[in-house]
Amino acid sequence: RINLVNDLINADVPVLYFPIEMGVENTIDRLVAIRTGYPFKDIVRIGRTREVNNELEAGILHEIDSLTVHPNFAIVNKARVDMKYIKNTIKRFQSTLPGKKYCIVIFDLLLQIKEFFDDGTNMPQMIERAINKLDILAKELNCHWIGVVQLGRAAESDKVLFS
Repeated sequence: RINLVNDLINADVPVLYFPIEMGVENTIDRLVAIRTGYPFKDIVRIGRTREVNNELEAGILHEIDSLTVHPNFAIVNKARVDMKYIKNTIKRFQSTLPGKKYCIVIFDLLLQIKEFFDDGTNMPQMIERAINKLDILAKELNCHWIGVVQLGRAAESDKVLFS
């Protein structure tokens, strides 16, 4: 998922990223590691230890700064989101885009969105309703969305068969 975000940034595709599960600081550290090629362990040491050389630190801080002002990238620092907040955030992001409004919105972790929480119905119905809401929102705002989910271990062990 971080690689996908990086590929979209490099392709100059506007991307709005909701790292709901991981949090912004950890996400930025991982993205900077991919973009700079510096080891993740060195990036997380910045400001915490003197073991990182000045040139490495300067390169890391430069990349962090460039991400924070990148015209086609935004990251959302909020652990609890709902559809209203998502809609307003997408609209704000689109209003900053230079000459275009289309964007890709990535949710990591999709099931952390309020509308995906248990509402007393069975899980498939709840997920279907929430996905339908995201689809309607995507059409309304001219964007696409990608949602990351974690399946239970039993589901991960199933094999997809092609005929």
